[in-house]
Amino acid sequence: MSEPVVPSAESAPAPLIRIPLVEMEGEKRVWTLEIHPAHLALFPPGEQQPFIFLRTDTGARFILVPWGQTLVFKLAKQHLFRPGPGPYRQLKEWVGPPGYEQLKFELRRRSGWTLAMGIIFVFLALPATGNPTADIPNRPLSPFLLILGLLPLAMWAIARFRPHAVFFLVDAAWFTALGASLVLRIWHGESLWWLVVVALNSLMVLGAWTLYQKYSQTKPPTNR
Repeated sequence: MSEPVVPSAESAPAPLIRIPLVEMEGEKRVWTLEIHPAHLALFPPGEQQPFIFLRTDTGARFILVPWGQTLVFKLAKQHLFRPGPGPYRQLKEWVGPPGYEQLKFELRRRSGWTLAMGIIFVFLALPATGNPTADIPNRPLSPFLLILGLLPLAMWAIARFRPHAVFFLVDAAWFTALGASLVLRIWHGESLWWLVVVALNSLMVLGAWTLYQKYSQTKPPTNR
């Protein structure tokens, strides 16, 4: 996809802010980011022609990641930068309140793998015939696992047509229920290694809650 045409260096207005960005990975090259009133201009090292990003590209072509205050630009590949607290705050102010398109993007991104987990849980919930010779008992239907599996599938289907921040709350509740079931299994004698999964699960709850707080006031356009 071709980038929007930008004014020449002689005629382009001065940026509001110019920020040097050091790559977090690879060769640690220094890029330059200019914040203009209507767009961002990202200059690769040693080049004069920038990549242009509009506010509407937030969440799709560039992402502000709260954890670690990381900035992600999606070009031919992803480029990660950590601009520092001051520039990160300035970028957040430039982006402004999250929009409806960003909400839909976050829901699609998060539902991709929760959908896969839901399918796995549905299969785990189904009854299965054991193998007496191998001392494997029959496995009955598990209503709890079935509910855990069907909920992400229902969320995915509804969110496609009615995106709303409340789905992040449902997501957090889903991971909370999963974490509680794992804690009970550990309490009844399962390996303590499951605590690693519980810790990761807690991060997912925190992430879902953070997204809900971010998008709780985001509404669809009035012309929908």
